[in-house]
Amino acid sequence: MDDLVALTASEPYMGAHGARHLEDGAALFVAERQGGLAGYAALWPVDHLAHLCEIDVHPDHGRSGIGRALMRACEDWAHVSGKPGISLTTFIDVPWNGPWYARLGYEPYDPALWPPSHAELWAGQLASALDCTRRLMMVKWL
Repeated sequence: MDDLVALTASEPYMGAHGARHLEDGAALFVAERQGGLAGYAALWPVDHLAHLCEIDVHPDHGRSGIGRALMRACEDWAHVSGKPGISLTTFIDVPWNGPWYARLGYEPYDPALWPPSHAELWAGQLASALDCTRRLMMVKWL
């Protein structure tokens, strides 16, 4: 799992969080193509759910099914780990973010239903440099 720290060290959102969540049962899935890193997805437990903290596919490998395969691996991990769903935060208006997750079965996660750590996670994003007026939290129940 040290790979999670190395892979996410330069990520503006994940860099500060990756190492802290290693003790919390994080999962990292890596996709390789032609001997190199093509993409990765990182999850950690948040409240009773798995939370997708990052998924990235290298542009050279976009639209090749890697993102979907990584999401399937995440969903399989969550299911085997006894998590009833996966939450994530994303941009609403970026085609490969919110609309893509919606096509995979993710839906807006009503803030009234957020357990405490999800509310804290969102508060952290509000306090960051991210423009949260263009973001939402989504969930997929498995």
